[in-house]
Amino acid sequence: MRMRTEKDLRALLYMHLDPHIKRHTLMLERIETGAVRLGVPDLYFTTKAKRGWMELKIIDLDRTPIVVDFRPGQYAWLTRHVVCGGCSLLMTYEPNMDILTIHEGVNICQQYEGFEHFVQSSLLHKQIEDVTAGDLFWAFTIIT
Repeated sequence: MRMRTEKDLRALLYMHLDPHIKRHTLMLERIETGAVRLGVPDLYFTTKAKRGWMELKIIDLDRTPIVVDFRPGQYAWLTRHVVCGGCSLLMTYEPNMDILTIHEGVNICQQYEGFEHFVQSSLLHKQIEDVTAGDLFWAFTIIT
């Protein structure tokens, strides 16, 4: 399934994680606060062990260095959140290679020196067709 927008990424998350949401082991809420506060990430999540925020981005892995195009305020918000001990995730999707990647907050605010560095710093890096609900739920529970 080729995804072109952040809305498509959100739909993938809800589709895969619906069993966890229904069993009340995960709460996942879309947050739109752009008019109120710049930089707040796209999703808020809660598991029995963790609470945090997730930003969704479509990227291009052919660019070197690999960069995530944050909107105004997003980089600063995520940096402050991580420095204060908050949990954050960045989910990226590369449509040409059809690859989904999840990064932990401490690795969000950096440039990646090519593909290998991008993969090595990730919690999850898979072809979209191979991603399971277990992979996604694990990423929500493993972050520090």
